[in-house]
Amino acid sequence: MAALKTLIVVPAYNEGKHIASVLRAIPKGVGEILVVDNASADDTAAIAKKLKANLIRHSVNMGKAGSLKDGFDYGITHNFDVVITMDADGEHPPEKIHDFLRGIKNKDMVIGQRKHYRSFFRKLLNRWNNFWIQLLLPEVEDTQCGFRAIRTELLRKMNLTSKGFEIEMEMLLEAYKNKARIGTVEIAAKSIRKTTLKASDYLRINNFFDRWILKNKEHLNMGNPKRLLLLTFASLGLIVFGGLGKIMGAK
Repeated sequence: MAALKTLIVVPAYNEGKHIASVLRAIPKGVGEILVVDNASADDTAAIAKKLKANLIRHSVNMGKAGSLKDGFDYGITHNFDVVITMDADGEHPPEKIHDFLRGIKNKDMVIGQRKHYRSFFRKLLNRWNNFWIQLLLPEVEDTQCGFRAIRTELLRKMNLTSKGFEIEMEMLLEAYKNKARIGTVEIAAKSIRKTTLKASDYLRINNFFDRWILKNKEHLNMGNPKRLLLLTFASLGLIVFGGLGKIMGAK
């Protein structure tokens, strides 16, 4: 089997302290590296250039979703077979890229699965998200891990509309909608710093999931009891949390 043409997308925002060590640790020969600098105020972009990474630089902050979608567009436009995404802060171990490349050979998408989280609060909220996504994708135990591999063939089919951290959830939902083959890789993520996600971000992710379920109910390929459960709780969730989301700016 021919080697897959691979793009490593590293979204970064003010990661001047960490990005050099991350880029240097990416195994040689695994693929082309693209740093998407999300309007950093530090030397993130300069370091990426110095280390010969390809660079897309935003003049205004476009959120994580904007950075990832630019990376996906680059991968599709330049005819890559696979896009691997990983954080720029050193939480994701670059040596695991080999495992993702092995996994993607017979899958459409491979998701990193963390066993440790940056905080108990984040672990609790992630498990809440995991419970609902596992009704659709039982093999996925970590919905928000940003370390993943995706075939560009699948990316072309995805309708990604989110603007923030909810993009990781949206990618899973779109993969389910397109009947993608999902694999997982266990990773020992490092807790470099406290989470930057706020309660409003989790509320936005939850509301996004509920809206997606209701909008795409014809794609819910499951038995009637599970389907009824999902649709009922998605409707209730938007009633209870939708208004709260507007108040908190997490529509």
